[in-house]
Amino acid sequence: MNALIDWLVLLGSHSLPWFWLPLASWTILALLSFVCIHWLFKLPALARYHAHVALLLALPASLILAPLVAPLVATSSLLPDVVTYDESLPVLETEGLTPPHSFAPISSPNTSVPSTPYNGRLLFGILIVLAGGICLIMLARLWTHIRAFRAFKRSLALVQDPLLEEYLSLLASDRGISRTVTLMKMPDEKSPLTFGWLRPVIVIPKSLLSDRGALRLALNHELIHIRRHDYALSWICRLFCYAFAFHPLVWILRRAMDQEREISCDEEVLQVDLVPPKQYASLLLRFSSLSDLVGPTALCMIAPNSNLKKRLHAMKNTFATSGKPFHRFVFIPVVLLILPVFLAACITKTNSETIRMNPEEVSASSSSILEHDDVRTTQDPAVVAREVLARRAEEHQAALRRAQERQEALMREQAQVLRDQEAQLTELHREMESQQSRKSQMVRLEMQVAYLQEEIEKATREIKAYQAAGVSEEIRTRIELTSQRVELLKHMYMQRLEEVETLKMDFFIREAMAE
Repeated sequence: MNALIDWLVLLGSHSLPWFWLPLASWTILALLSFVCIHWLFKLPALARYHAHVALLLALPASLILAPLVAPLVATSSLLPDVVTYDESLPVLETEGLTPPHSFAPISSPNTSVPSTPYNGRLLFGILIVLAGGICLIMLARLWTHIRAFRAFKRSLALVQDPLLEEYLSLLASDRGISRTVTLMKMPDEKSPLTFGWLRPVIVIPKSLLSDRGALRLALNHELIHIRRHDYALSWICRLFCYAFAFHPLVWILRRAMDQEREISCDEEVLQVDLVPPKQYASLLLRFSSLSDLVGPTALCMIAPNSNLKKRLHAMKNTFATSGKPFHRFVFIPVVLLILPVFLAACITKTNSETIRMNPEEVSASSSSILEHDDVRTTQDPAVVAREVLARRAEEHQAALRRAQERQEALMREQAQVLRDQEAQLTELHREMESQQSRKSQMVRLEMQVAYLQEEIEKATREIKAYQAAGVSEEIRTRIELTSQRVELLKHMYMQRLEEVETLKMDFFIREAMAE
């Protein structure tokens, strides 16, 4: 149990500066931005939609980029280098000096994280575990929606109408869509929808095939979603919402994003087709009771999170706001995406610069420095502590260098041992080859000695046979030739026998020296 509590405390200590503080900064800024977008500024629906997307994407961006941007903020002149001073700790005192309540940050590997009460760190550790559990539950719920949507896709049928396919291709080309859009129909009377990013698909009910006017409005609505890549943005924001499902503001922004996405799409449909808002409103009312179809896995024309009453009310002002260029408001999503990252980086920088040191350690170190250097007696404790930590950092670096040098020397010794072993193996291999060669030579010489001995005996028997045959000129010639051959063979026999004895003597000497 104590091990679990210690683990939660450690988790809370590490999650506070890198998760909870950036999350708190994003929450404050997102809440203020949400209030300004909906109640202070009169922005087009498309600008509000992109602003909500930027706010949702700013949350993971703050957690990921804040630690990377914090060093840039720390080295810039945008923020002063100020750290918080813990009043509860004793301070160093010298004659005529009073410790300041803020001083320059001390950069050292021994600088610790800000002091947080034990119960607070335990609470943050428990909260991070609960947040992870909620995230897993929401991801499991999303998996059930995906399986249900797969079953729904199997019930769809491809629209086999060349004229309608050509009509859809012309509409997609007019909207600036280069991707191939597939048109499918569903058997039930339900709201039109679209899904897919690289290979988008539009699904319509069978009843719209006979109503060309309503079909044109529904196709234009879904084609606008495809052109703006709303399906991909929806999935990205949805995954981040499930990752931060414990945060209620995330779901508020998600719901507002869905509403503004559909309102902006309605405005563009009315501007492109130039149809009366009443005709388009009747189409929305027709499918209003059939909106909840496949959950959050597709973009329905009547989205579950869209407020139909608000959409109908927004149609009255569609043509009044159509003349405002959207590029005037592009900076708003960009600012809402970058500003939370910068704010989280500032908070991370300030938090990482909070110093809590051991008072006895600082006092002893600074006293030794003051004793050896009279000039430093006029400095404040902050400068002394900075020099102490800088000296410790240098000693740590020197120790690392010495350890690295010892490791390099050990590696050189090991390399020399390997080279010596390789040389010994090479010499042993040569010795074995030489011994094998001498053995082969011995065998060859013994075979030659045996051959010469056999030939000498054979030639001797021939001489005896010639002598027994009688005396004639021809026999005397053969006896003389054979005698000469015997002398030659005996000479060769003695040479080979001498070589054999020499090799035997060499073997004997080597074995004696080896012993």
